[in-house]
Amino acid sequence: MGNNLQLHFWPLIPRLSSDDKSIPLMIEVSGIGSSPDLCSFVLCIDRLGHELLTPHWKTYLSASEGSTIVRFEHSIALPSQINPEGQQAGLGLFLSVITSEGHSAQAKTAIDLGIHTVRYGFLCNFASRDLPTRESSVDFLLQQHCTHVQFYDWSYRPHKYIPEDDEIEGGCFTDLMGKSIDINTVQAAISLLHTRAIHALAYGAVYAASQEYLEGHPEQGLYDINQRPIDLIRRFFIMNVTAGNPWRNRLYAQYADAIKALRFDGIHMDTYGYPKIAFDYAGKRVYLEKEFVSLIDDWAKNTSRNIFNNVGGWPSDLTATCSQEAIYLEVWDPHTEYRHLRQLALAHQRFKKPRIFAAYSLSYKEVDTQDSSRALASTCLLMATAYAHGATLLLFGEDGGILTQPYYVDHTILKPSDRRVLTQYTDFSVHYGELLYGSSLVDITESFATGENREFSFCIHEEGGKAPMTRVSCDGQPNTLWPIVHMDKKRIVINVLNLLDQDNVRWNEGKNPFKGGVSVTIQIPLYSRAMNVFTASPEMDDGKAHPLEWKETTGIRGPSGEISIPLQSFWTLVWAEL
Repeated sequence: MGNNLQLHFWPLIPRLSSDDKSIPLMIEVSGIGSSPDLCSFVLCIDRLGHELLTPHWKTYLSASEGSTIVRFEHSIALPSQINPEGQQAGLGLFLSVITSEGHSAQAKTAIDLGIHTVRYGFLCNFASRDLPTRESSVDFLLQQHCTHVQFYDWSYRPHKYIPEDDEIEGGCFTDLMGKSIDINTVQAAISLLHTRAIHALAYGAVYAASQEYLEGHPEQGLYDINQRPIDLIRRFFIMNVTAGNPWRNRLYAQYADAIKALRFDGIHMDTYGYPKIAFDYAGKRVYLEKEFVSLIDDWAKNTSRNIFNNVGGWPSDLTATCSQEAIYLEVWDPHTEYRHLRQLALAHQRFKKPRIFAAYSLSYKEVDTQDSSRALASTCLLMATAYAHGATLLLFGEDGGILTQPYYVDHTILKPSDRRVLTQYTDFSVHYGELLYGSSLVDITESFATGENREFSFCIHEEGGKAPMTRVSCDGQPNTLWPIVHMDKKRIVINVLNLLDQDNVRWNEGKNPFKGGVSVTIQIPLYSRAMNVFTASPEMDDGKAHPLEWKETTGIRGPSGEISIPLQSFWTLVWAEL
């Protein structure tokens, strides 16, 4: 065996419940020879920098002929006292392996322990040729800790999800966009997700039908004031979702078919963002926002797990209270900058539901495969912005793919190095989930941490700089340090996002790669002299937490605790346990 040993592992379920007694893991070791080798494994289970459990085990590994990769499952038993208070927590999992010859490798992943959030992924390839890749796609979804997966464009027609026998051959058919689909591949993917405790949601546009269907059922359509049908790209015609219109009953029948026949767990209820007001076949005005509310809640009585698409945030002020898994916001112009993501996150915080941004990483759309550094930097900052505001992203899926636009079929496959970095950010958000998604945390950025009446202070030091700087913004402005600060009675949480080298803050455009050479001094109001301070960053030391020394000083409003830290990636997390 050479010195090229590599280790990769991930949980086989996206989260733990209070009833789970073990963590099932998939472990992959590469660089293994064909002769059996007794390998020693050590797993450290960490919560916020505190080691909870360190199981050890040994096992013989040998690769099959023609391969150097060994892949196997292993389950870690959890003691009952791992979380005695039953709190929501994120666990960091740090695994190391050493061979009998002394070669070693390390890897990191994470898992939720009862944290109530929705991590959304996608699948969109369902042809017969895609069946062999379903397992690798689900592996990637698990590596991104997805709890729910959208099956995008899986159906025969938007008004007829499952074709008749004479419309299908050997389980195969062609959808309205000309894409080949094998219903057997769809079913296999659903079954595989279910074995991993992931919920499968069927894409179902709430008001789309083909032109042929509309022509046969004109009373079910929606029209402009001139009684012309409203459509999207002349393929998808907008139907009338009003209660009492036959279209709503047909739509519910299609939803029921998807759940009963294919065992989907729920529906991704898609909209296009327009029309907002239209006319029915009789010329009567229809206000769509009102109809969406009853559409969601009436269908939810079927105990289906559903997510409704609020395009551009509309009409989320109404639909956010409906019975569904999360508040899903597809982000478009004019919500183009980091400050707009902050606004959307804060505006929906009061609903106490998971928040998901469908914020497509346009920077990856036509990226040069040899240099994706600006796209990678942009996506790291996008992920950090969402996670620091207690939201998640629909971004990853389909065999290592990332979304760049709303037609998911045209996604971009990440190169391995970018995939590793972005997975570090996802792992980090899970590991420190209670600092990001804790229900008791309150955003105090604009009241305590920035502005005229601030009680925190942030001072930036650059290598070779003449004097410390205070280029700090509360909403992600160019060439600034962006602190996002939350607090509850137990702790203060500071997310530090580094925009110091960025001349544009449009979240879906390329960004300058991280340079380093910057440190920050933070003064925290001294609410407790027993304060313990920690820091972690997704791209440093596998995201491990490190304690920080602090000193008492006189801050801007009085006694403060002062710390100094280097900024080692775009996202640095600091928290003080009071």
